[in-house]
Amino acid sequence: MKVDITHFKWLPLLLGLLQGCSMLPISTQPSKAILAQLDAVESSEQLQQQAKAIHDRGDWINALALLEAGRDRFPGESEITQQIQAYRLEWDQQSLMLQNQLLLIELRRLVDSLPLLEQLAEGAPGNQLLKTRILIWRSYLESKIADLNVCVRQLEQVNPWLARRCLRMAHRIEPDTANEEILQGLNRRILAIEQNAKRRAAERTQRIRAGRVEELLAAAEEERQQGALVEAKAKVDEALREDPHNFEAHSQLVDLQQRLQQQAEVLSRLGDRLYRSQQTGAAVAVWEAALRLDPERKAVEDRIQRARTVLQKLDAIRTSTEAPPGPAIQAPAE
Repeated sequence: MKVDITHFKWLPLLLGLLQGCSMLPISTQPSKAILAQLDAVESSEQLQQQAKAIHDRGDWINALALLEAGRDRFPGESEITQQIQAYRLEWDQQSLMLQNQLLLIELRRLVDSLPLLEQLAEGAPGNQLLKTRILIWRSYLESKIADLNVCVRQLEQVNPWLARRCLRMAHRIEPDTANEEILQGLNRRILAIEQNAKRRAAERTQRIRAGRVEELLAAAEEERQQGALVEAKAKVDEALREDPHNFEAHSQLVDLQQRLQQQAEVLSRLGDRLYRSQQTGAAVAVWEAALRLDPERKAVEDRIQRARTVLQKLDAIRTSTEAPPGPAIQAPAE
C-alpha cells in the first residue's frame, strides 16, 4: 500500500534531498592545465595519445576536455571525433553503473534498517516522530522501484550482475511475481557469460601450456644432440607433466630411455670388470654413474651396497693396522 505523503508539507523537500544523486550533465570545460597541455601538442596523433594517457588514469572528464578543445585545432580529423564518442559512451556506462551501485547501497541500508525501526515504534506507540520516520522511509523506498526497474532495463545487457541486484532489491521493497521471469532470464545470461569466460580462460591456458611444451621439447632436443641425455629427459618429463597426452613428448621419451639404458648397460659392465680386478672404489663410481642414467637398475644398486661394505671393512682393517703403539711398560724398581 502506497502512503500519501502530501499531508506532510515538509516531506517532499526531504525526499528531494534524499534523491540528490540525480544524473548531472558531464562538463568538459578545459582547465588552464589542459589548455597549456594543448598548446604543446603538435599533431592530432599526439593529441589522441595524451588524451588516452589521461583516460587510462581514470580521468574521463579531462580526457574529453582535451579532445574537444583540440578538435577545432585539427579540423576534419574523424579519429578525434570517434575517440570523443567512445569516451563519452564509456563514461555514460561507467556513470550509470556507479549511480546504480550508490542507489543499491542506500536502499539496502534503509531496507535492512526499517524492520528495526518498526520494532522500536511498536515499543513506543505514542511516538509520532518514529511513525513519521517510518512513513518517510517506506515512501522513499516505494518511489525508487521505478528507478530500480530502469536499472534492470538499462543494464541487463551491459552488466547483468548489477541488473540482477537491482531486480532483487525491487522485490525486497515490493514483492512482484512478474519479476521472476526476468530474474530467470538474467540468471541464464549470467551463466552463459561465466561459462564462456571459463571456456576462454581454459583455451588461453591451453595455448600457454602448448607454447611451454613446445619450448621444453625444443630444449630437450638440443640437449640430446649435445649428449646431455639426463637433462634432456628431465625437460621431456616436465613437458609430459604439462601435457600428458603429447605424442611428440612420448616419442622423445622412448628414444631417450633407450639411449640411457644403453649407456647405463655399458657403464654397468665396466663397473663389473673394475670390481673383478679389485678396483672397488672405481667400480662404485662407475656403477653410480650408471644408476643416474637408469635408476631402475636394482641389481646395480645392490652391487654398490656390497662394494661399499667391502670398502668399509678394508678401511677398518687399514685403520687398525696403522694404529700407533701404546706407551712402553717400565720395569719395576728394585
